[in-house]
Amino acid sequence: STNNSMSNEERTPLYHRFIAGGIGDMTAAFFTHPIDVVKVRMQIFGEASSVSAPDHRQIPTRKRLKFGSAIRNILQKEGIRYGIYKGLTASLLRQFLFSSNRHGGYGILVQVFHNSGNGDVPYHLRFISGIIAGAVAAMIGNPADVVLVRMQSDNTLPINQRRNYNNAFDGIYKIIKNETWTHLWRGCGPTVFRATLITSTQLPIYDTVKIYLNKVTSFRPELVTFISSLASAAASSLVTSPVDVVKTRMMKMKDGVYKSSLDCVLKTIKVEGVLGLYKGLFPTFLRLAPHNIILWQTMELVSSLLRKYKV
Repeated sequence: STNNSMSNEERTPLYHRFIAGGIGDMTAAFFTHPIDVVKVRMQIFGEASSVSAPDHRQIPTRKRLKFGSAIRNILQKEGIRYGIYKGLTASLLRQFLFSSNRHGGYGILVQVFHNSGNGDVPYHLRFISGIIAGAVAAMIGNPADVVLVRMQSDNTLPINQRRNYNNAFDGIYKIIKNETWTHLWRGCGPTVFRATLITSTQLPIYDTVKIYLNKVTSFRPELVTFISSLASAAASSLVTSPVDVVKTRMMKMKDGVYKSSLDCVLKTIKVEGVLGLYKGLFPTFLRLAPHNIILWQTMELVSSLLRKYKV
């Protein structure tokens, strides 16, 4: 019943959302990291700066890198640790900074709206909560995001241009030392935009579908979680794919390829067509579906353990 789901949200201390959300997303990131690496490679394939002609002019291409061949390539040439699991420390650090704060912030805002209204919090207020929580959390997590994209795309650069970060903290240290600390917030615009989109679709849709299913069906809790997870994955994939392509290209670029995020969008459409913005859509969903399922199952589990042991 609706009351039950809301009283559940009420009974749960708010800091549980920070803990359960952080652990849920870190667990999910561990399992889905290889798909993320492939997605980044697909997104930068054929961009205006990655294919050089013999006289060093850049040749953008409409060609696409296929998912299967991308995985095969990475495994054959780079292996597991330095290939499909490259950048794992940055990924976990990013989830620790970004996800615990977005889940916690969202919980706090929904609670505020719940206390000021009566009964269930309507979708548009959950949506607004997701936008605010996502934006703030993304700013906090951006440095880890920059290091993550650089580590995942490092092997595509010529050997003399590679950055060779050992781990996330080494990456952050080298960026401050060799560049400038402001580079840690490179691509912050698209990152924040993407985070607001993903948090304002993923969290409210999960909540709304879950509340609805509990109201109209007698499904078991695990099945409710599973269906709600898939719904939230599908919605967030469609909404975030174009932003993700722009974000990846902006963070990876050497100086001067794109003047701004908008410039990147326009150049991508001009060279690769509108579908260029949906490069990597399949791996985005393939990553978000298991990511969402693991995230929400883990989060529900951790929440119930925290309640049970009255942490």
